[in-house]
Amino acid sequence: MTVAASRSLILLHPISIPSSSAAVLRLPRIATVRRTLSSCSCSTSSSSADRSASPFASMDAPPQGYRTNVGICLADPSLTKIFSASRIDIPSAWQMPQGGIDEGEEPRAAAIRELREETGVRSAEIVAEAPHWVTYDFPPDVRDRLNARWGTNWKGQAQKW
Repeated sequence: MTVAASRSLILLHPISIPSSSAAVLRLPRIATVRRTLSSCSCSTSSSSADRSASPFASMDAPPQGYRTNVGICLADPSLTKIFSASRIDIPSAWQMPQGGIDEGEEPRAAAIRELREETGVRSAEIVAEAPHWVTYDFPPDVRDRLNARWGTNWKGQAQKW
């Protein structure tokens, strides 16, 4: 991730996490950030040359055939800890809060809704938003399973962070 992109992540400052969130998310953990966000190696450049060399693409608008989705980086006010939790359906998989954008819903509204639904956090502030959509393709077995569950034919997801 470029330095400019590292300043564009959605960072939310929680005031409190209700005790009921433990029922929604299994074993919540706050991880200490061990490096600066600008030290990541992925890029948010939107040139076609960069997209073809990258395992995911970045663009101004989500492409057709991809499920629109938001991702949330929930951080403490000092930006030294971020929230991740294990999935209930895949306990060995840890992820940040994220989820689909409903028809007609704006990404920021979806981020606030998903954060509330997945963590119970209601007191947070959006301090930044990534300027581009980031897409990735589902692995074939995951694509088949998710499309069967959702009744869709998505290639992957286009995420707004």
